[in-house]
Amino acid sequence: MFNGMKHIAITMLGLVLLAMLVACEGPGSALENQFLGPPTATPDVEATVEARVEIAKASLVAPAAAPLPTYTPLPTYTPAPTPASVVVVKEVPVEVIKEVIVEKLVEVIVEATNKKLEGNNAALEATVVELEATNKVLEDNNVAFEAKLAQLKAASKALEKGTQHAAASELDSAMKEELLALANNRDAWFLASDITTEALEGLYGSWSVICRNETSLADYKGVVYERVRPWVLEMLKMELKDAQEANRYYNVESWSSPWAYVEQTWKLGDKIVLGPELQLYLIESGAWRYHDC
Repeated sequence: MFNGMKHIAITMLGLVLLAMLVACEGPGSALENQFLGPPTATPDVEATVEARVEIAKASLVAPAAAPLPTYTPLPTYTPAPTPASVVVVKEVPVEVIKEVIVEKLVEVIVEATNKKLEGNNAALEATVVELEATNKVLEDNNVAFEAKLAQLKAASKALEKGTQHAAASELDSAMKEELLALANNRDAWFLASDITTEALEGLYGSWSVICRNETSLADYKGVVYERVRPWVLEMLKMELKDAQEANRYYNVESWSSPWAYVEQTWKLGDKIVLGPELQLYLIESGAWRYHDC
């Protein structure tokens, strides 16, 4: 649009300059004669200029705007069709085993299984025999134990009822003193603040051989000082130092060789805090031993 207006303006400017040039030179100039030929009648310059101006004005019509191109949408995407799955069926040849081969295989498996079961049965029978022998030994031991227990119960019962008792005065004085001293020493070892080797071995060594055969020294220490003593103090509702300050009294209650009962009593002042209780002793290899198992 601007280019068209530019051309029109240049054209009009050229016409105006030409008109001015013609007006200034006058008729009959050499240049005019040379190029235009002999002079002719002078034209009406103003009319000519006005006519040119009108023509130029008429040509100054604004050109029509060119329409924009019409938008054409892109084609819609269409996905490619999914190829249909193809199922391929492949035939696999199957080997048919004859019935004769199958029967033979079954027979072999059954025979091997039977042999294995027979071996297991033999091992089981041997185990049963061994268990029966062990059970017989246990039964024999149980019978011996029950016999020993019955013997001890009978001896204890005889001492309690006095059926075979002899008077305490019949016990030798030296043996009596040893028995009472041992009873006092055992309580002292039992109440010791420091569990020394002397205290532990004194208690364990004065225990009957029958009882020691069933319990080791280490186990005895744990039972006496970690279980029995705390239980006795709790039962008496006393501290260890209070029990150590108690006065202890011992008396031979009964005697029937090799058994003897010692009566034990603890007092704080005139108050009895323990007893009277009976403790069972017996003579083993010429020495007194405490027996409570």
